[in-house]
Amino acid sequence: MRTTQQGTTKVSTLGNSQAGAHNAHQVVGVMSPAGQAELVGGKVVSVLTVATPASLAVNGLVAGTAVRLTRNDTGELLYQATENQGSIQFVTSYLGQINIEARKADASPFCKPWYGSTNLAKGNQAVTALQILEE
Repeated sequence: MRTTQQGTTKVSTLGNSQAGAHNAHQVVGVMSPAGQAELVGGKVVSVLTVATPASLAVNGLVAGTAVRLTRNDTGELLYQATENQGSIQFVTSYLGQINIEARKADASPFCKPWYGSTNLAKGNQAVTALQILEE
């Protein structure tokens, strides 16, 4: 499949090669504001959703801190990792409210769990974790 996009017009060429025969079909659609492909000619073959990523940086983390990001509405785990040089970077197509949990309890310096939340939107965002030492 070859896809090109110019302005709001999206052109896809589908090719199928069997036993030397070559069939190609061209589908022309117009991108709606909602991100759906509406086929010119009235027949909708498929719906296209354009995912616009959101990125989140959680900064200010103590070395060795484990971070979990979950959806606020379903509790689904979106991301889990250990900090790298004081922060984590996360990119997703999910847009909405998320919960952030940062825990540092495996070795000194020990920290109390830190909880935060943010509303992911298109583009880049940053949150600073204010971890409190238990010592």
